[in-house]
Amino acid sequence: MICIVLLMVHCSSVSPEQRLRATIATGIEAAENKDHAALADFVSADYTDDRGRDRRELLNLARGYLFQMGPLHIFSVERSLIIASPGRAEVTLLVAVASVPIERIADIGKSTADLGRVEMVFVEEGGDWKLVEVGWRQADLTDFL
Repeated sequence: MICIVLLMVHCSSVSPEQRLRATIATGIEAAENKDHAALADFVSADYTDDRGRDRRELLNLARGYLFQMGPLHIFSVERSLIIASPGRAEVTLLVAVASVPIERIADIGKSTADLGRVEMVFVEEGGDWKLVEVGWRQADLTDFL
């Protein structure tokens, strides 16, 4: 999987949408592996959000959350991915975060997963997609259907 993602990210014939999906997959893998360095690379130095957090605060929040979690598995469903303008994209994901693997939507109801709707804004920086804004709100199982 990681080889495919790396190939997609560095292949010039790949669309911006495909590169962004590969970036998101890499970010999810970094979170599951609790790889703080990879997560830091995912976030732009210009990150800000509606709660006034900057990049450092976001990464500290993520580090604290991941530290208190045991095994971590993330299942995601893309609700939208829009290239809003060249070099800027808006993505909405539904995510289920659990301590056991979730292979499909039907598995969510069998676990005690935390469910959320994540709205992200990415910009291209030096040919890479970087997260510049994120919002999260609670979701429920019906959102996934």
